[in-house]
Amino acid sequence: MQENMTFMEWLGVPPEQMFGFVGNFGPKATEKTKVYSEEPLEPLQVSLILDELGWLGSINNKKPQRLFENVMSYGDVADRMQVVVSPYGSLKIILRKVATTLEGSYIPLCYSIYPLINDYNHNGENDDHIENMIANKIADKLNEMDKRMMLGGERNFEGTRELVLEMAQHVRANHPRCMHFEGVIQNGENDYTIYLQYNGQGVEAPSAKRVEQFDIHLNYDKDTGLIRCWANEITSPTRQHLWQVQPSEWDEYFSPKQKNSEIVECIMNALYTY
Repeated sequence: MQENMTFMEWLGVPPEQMFGFVGNFGPKATEKTKVYSEEPLEPLQVSLILDELGWLGSINNKKPQRLFENVMSYGDVADRMQVVVSPYGSLKIILRKVATTLEGSYIPLCYSIYPLINDYNHNGENDDHIENMIANKIADKLNEMDKRMMLGGERNFEGTRELVLEMAQHVRANHPRCMHFEGVIQNGENDYTIYLQYNGQGVEAPSAKRVEQFDIHLNYDKDTGLIRCWANEITSPTRQHLWQVQPSEWDEYFSPKQKNSEIVECIMNALYTY
């Protein structure tokens, strides 16, 4: 074993190398993990993902346009696709494609949500292979989205209850560990809430409030012909029970023409990032 090692280098040496059971591999054995061991919570570089998407070029003749640091757009108004990196709730990539409502307006529909964990083991300061890998996966999804026929609103949709029950089954089986599933409430025609409560006496939020409940709302709007799903926390000040509604963790639109499984997968991926 080499002399004059730093503490972090010594900590990364396996016992078989330290005690001479195998050959001395030298400092190269620790160089790969040195950055990660000294800074174990490495942020994902979101801008590099969108940079790589720009370098990958057009999606079926739709040129990439960088609208903001976290938004990439493809195509014109009527068939535009969007890649949005959203920090709301937690870090995730949302893929949307514009559709027409029954009223004739344009609304971006959610097709896919790619959850991100904000902790990656890069091999060095200039290592961007993880960001490039994610960008290529997103480009593949965009190609699939662009090949699909245009979706839009639907009149007299009667499948809201079936969709909610399917979603509730998945939420019940795969919710965050800090919560437990409570049930489903029908608020009105085609308007439902899946609600979860927190283990113990609630969870303390960064604002020093206590989070009492987590609600997932889903409804079908007969005017637009679209399905909307959003979610929010219900909080109270410490030592009180005021049940105050907080801003949405996500807020997405879907077409009734999308498969239930696709809608449920998007919402579950959004919930995974909570």
